[in-house]
Amino acid sequence: NHPDAVFLMRTNVDVKTNAAAIKSAGSLLAKNIFVSKETADKAFPIMSNIVIKPNLTLRGQWDARYTVEGTMGVQTDCNFVEGMIGSLKELGPTSNQFYIREANYAVSDLTDGGYIDMAKRTGIDFKDVSAKVGVISEDELQWVDVPGGVWFKKIPSLWPVNTSGSILI
Repeated sequence: NHPDAVFLMRTNVDVKTNAAAIKSAGSLLAKNIFVSKETADKAFPIMSNIVIKPNLTLRGQWDARYTVEGTMGVQTDCNFVEGMIGSLKELGPTSNQFYIREANYAVSDLTDGGYIDMAKRTGIDFKDVSAKVGVISEDELQWVDVPGGVWFKKIPSLWPVNTSGSILI
């Protein structure tokens, strides 16, 4: 009933380096939010693209509060995302329906943060947008009109964000 809702969940992960516990927490979150269409009469059908935007920011290696041997950072842990993807796949979607899209990162942060390896393990589509502005092909963009926009009348997102039937997590 609330498609724009934001969900928060406190976990019992003991330390932020416990990959198995973090993956389990991600799996649990997905199992508590998403259900099979067969078990819920008002479930959103997961037949289209599932876009995951995991807050891929810089890893914060310049600030000791964000690091454990310089590797943690302020982005969503890739193990948590992998746990969610695993639970969602149990409901029927396949790897080719999952897309991670983000535009505020450095490629080294993705490698160090485990996202490149996680994308390979899960088979999902992970777009590297480290290319210079203007290099991304027009067919990789999804334009959205901004009625009454002051600065912009249209804003692009990376495909498949904002496509018909897509889900944004």
